[in-house]
Amino acid sequence: MKSFFLAASQAQTQRPAGDQELVGWDKTDVEQSISTRFEEQVIRHGTRHAVCSERDILTYDELNRLANSIARAILDRSGCAATGVALYMAHDEMTPAAALGVLKAAQFYIPLETDHPEDRNAFILEDSGAKILLTDRHNLTAARSLASRAGRRVSVLSIEETNVFPANNLEAITSAHDPCFVIYTSGSTGRPMGVCQLHRNILHDAAWLTNQTRIGPRDRMSLIDPLGAIGGMTALYAAILNGAAVLPFNVREDGLDGLANWVDREGISFLHAAPALFRRLCQYLAHERRRFEHVRLVRLGGEAITRTEWLMWRDHFPDHCQLLTTFRSIETLNFLQKVYDRRIDLVDDALALGDPIADMDIGLVDADGKQVGPDEVGEIVVRSKYLFPGYWKRPDLSERVLDADPLDLDRRFFKTGDLGCFAPDGRLFYVGRSDFRAKVGGRRVEMAEVEQALRRSAPIRDATVVSVPGSSKSVRLVAFAAIGGEAPPSRRELRMSLQQVLPDYMIPCAFIFVDELPLLAGGEPDRLMLTERAAGYSSKEIELFNRQVLLSALHETNSVAKLCDCLLDAGWQPPESGHLVVNPEGRQTPLFGVCGAFGHALRLLLIGKALGTDRPFHALQPPGMDWESVGCLTIDAMAAFYLAQIRRIQPKGPYHLFGTSFGGVVVFEMAIQLQRDGETVELLAMVDAYPPSYIGPEGVNYVKNKEWWAGMQTSDWLAQMGIRVAQTHRRALDAYMLRDQFRGTITYFWCEKPISSTPPARRSWLGRLVSASMRIFRLSGRLGSSQTIASTAPDRRSLWGGFASGGVRIFRVPGRHGNFHREPQFSAVMEGLRKCL
Repeated sequence: MKSFFLAASQAQTQRPAGDQELVGWDKTDVEQSISTRFEEQVIRHGTRHAVCSERDILTYDELNRLANSIARAILDRSGCAATGVALYMAHDEMTPAAALGVLKAAQFYIPLETDHPEDRNAFILEDSGAKILLTDRHNLTAARSLASRAGRRVSVLSIEETNVFPANNLEAITSAHDPCFVIYTSGSTGRPMGVCQLHRNILHDAAWLTNQTRIGPRDRMSLIDPLGAIGGMTALYAAILNGAAVLPFNVREDGLDGLANWVDREGISFLHAAPALFRRLCQYLAHERRRFEHVRLVRLGGEAITRTEWLMWRDHFPDHCQLLTTFRSIETLNFLQKVYDRRIDLVDDALALGDPIADMDIGLVDADGKQVGPDEVGEIVVRSKYLFPGYWKRPDLSERVLDADPLDLDRRFFKTGDLGCFAPDGRLFYVGRSDFRAKVGGRRVEMAEVEQALRRSAPIRDATVVSVPGSSKSVRLVAFAAIGGEAPPSRRELRMSLQQVLPDYMIPCAFIFVDELPLLAGGEPDRLMLTERAAGYSSKEIELFNRQVLLSALHETNSVAKLCDCLLDAGWQPPESGHLVVNPEGRQTPLFGVCGAFGHALRLLLIGKALGTDRPFHALQPPGMDWESVGCLTIDAMAAFYLAQIRRIQPKGPYHLFGTSFGGVVVFEMAIQLQRDGETVELLAMVDAYPPSYIGPEGVNYVKNKEWWAGMQTSDWLAQMGIRVAQTHRRALDAYMLRDQFRGTITYFWCEKPISSTPPARRSWLGRLVSASMRIFRLSGRLGSSQTIASTAPDRRSLWGGFASGGVRIFRVPGRHGNFHREPQFSAVMEGLRKCL
């Protein structure tokens, strides 16, 4: 059998160049525990940065002490018995400390992802047998809810509680053969399955990557993937076991523009990314005409790499940068690699998978386990002593894919399920999956798990999910659902239902409803026929009717024709940033705007157009306006949410802020928070914003807010979304206390007609509204008057004067409250705003 295995010794390896301090590894470095190797780095590099986040920086000494305290807290809860510790935490500097703390306590951890459905996390928590759930204060409430669903007692431990425990090193003894974590991946039985890994396997992977790429103390490694993904886990240990710094970044929260700025700002030298994210990042760089000049190495892994990614890397990274491609699975970790530079002349569209890494042999076998020849397709089999020990509590599944090596009892064979083909010159190319699996964004998806979730949705009787090629070499899932002649369910409601039980990457991009699924003679679904049918659908049929389009796309595309082009482009994604921008190339200080309680950021775009091309204007998007996210629950949180976006655009003051109605209260709190941070707010402007109910600690000048949406009943989903956000804003306003003074002058646009003292007549939402943005605008205009105030209501606005050291500069404008977009009020506001700017 050895004859047809390609061994690492046969491969011609090429190491990336660099002036790094090389930290060489040998066999003895692998046969120990992760915590032992880490403590060696603490002795060597104690004062160097270990973990750097947007919020805090931990040196190796600080990270070690924090991990020690966490370990002692875990042992205090669990005793010395080995147990699983589930991690349910934000993706920040505390995540590496938590993982190390578990390992230092001679336990193993089970990473949970906070953005995954609670049902999935609850299953993993129960199946893993974890007795402790380690979390942080931001996720404490959700963690307690999760623990309450377990069929046994699960102790919830907040990482902030651990600082009372001693911080010196422990004497816990951990073997290289002990488990270090269990990561759950999509399962072929319709439920997630756990993959157990050992300390020595992680160290072997880190040793190979170190010797291959010369990772050293001067490196700054990106940590974009979570610990529950192989990319995040291997990046973390490659860094902190070599004296390098690891830098967590949350793409979901900060977007592509935030990622690009972060790579530059933080001086990332080693960028690891899933190919799908890498493609989107490079597309953004191309649009911005930017390059990363200081990145010395890019690592792409998780799926086959093509000429597309190579060209993107060549165009957007410096000449000295090299590209490292890896192929892997959670069961094997990395087992194939290849280093590229600009001197290589690519002749194929698909890049070869590369060469085996040290101590791993690769072969291709047919269905009978026999060797296949060149140009023949076979299943990729890995032979090594560094393979996972098996699936967690699933010996039946383990036996299907793991075999002993009769020639070497220390090694085993693992059948990866991936298909490959050797070219005549010995290069190995990826062909696809041998079973009903797919890799979406570098993460494995078992079709059975998605199908089972679909079958639980009425009126679906049966379902089959297939994968088809997407744009930019991506993979897309298409679901066929049998409904037996009944009316099909709403695709939007079906997608929302699946989001309760499946991660986003496992949700099909299209749903095709059929009366019955086509079957083979043996009664199995005819997946080949369905795959061909899915591939035959035009992009119009699959994108147009099943695409989640944010309202911000109306601004990004500017016209109906451009919007149609985007909808028909399979690779297009809606803008990720939480703001809309006009005049981005303007040289003057930007103006940031927040709209009223019902409003969408689109309502403010006319301001940017009226200010002229030299003044950048950013309309900040209220959280919750997409049916996906939940709005902020307090004014303080809303202000912090907006300021996080503003600082990515304009890191330092002076700042210009503008708010209409409810948005005026929000920008006031934003100004207060900026001044607390030592920043200058040069302009604080608001249009007819009424102070909140509570003024100072005594709660004087209390005003009773009626429900702004009272009497409005509508089946319009967009109007319902506006009402949903307005309800959140009303509750936040009710709880907000005006207590701090703004150091400066408030610019106030005072409407001639104040909020009415009586509710308006009931009006229908079923009128002919021209556009999505105007629906929300009119909702705000009509309902703003349903606030009941005392007879001295107009004077209430003068209360702002007591909360500005420079008083209030008043511009009286015609029209009533909520008519900001209507003439002549809009022109009057803009005339005053130009004077102030």
